[in-house]
Amino acid sequence: TINYESFMLTISSPTMSSKLSVPLQQTESNSDTFEVTVWGDICTAFEAAGENGNTWFSEYLGIKDVRFVRMCDNFIRKTDPDYAIDGQASFADGFPFLLCSKSSLEELNKKLTNSIPIE
Repeated sequence: TINYESFMLTISSPTMSSKLSVPLQQTESNSDTFEVTVWGDICTAFEAAGENGNTWFSEYLGIKDVRFVRMCDNFIRKTDPDYAIDGQASFADGFPFLLCSKSSLEELNKKLTNSIPIE
């Protein structure tokens, strides 16, 4: 859920005993930045919810040493100009929106053991 008054995102899961609060804006408490590589692009990021966020996602995913990061507000990752002139993306694989048609999903689900819904 998003609380627009406090600019916080709350993440919860039925399998987790606690909820995680994530600031929607970069603040002084999460201002330590570092480089990350996303699909071959070097980007500037910060830990979105500090050590609490890292621990929460490590437990949720069952993977040690997860870092829950977000792209810095002032960093611009451009899309491939052959496909989107002057476009920007964050940590997506190349474009801000990826679309799938209902018929494409139906065809994919025919090939999967467990079908997936379109959301």
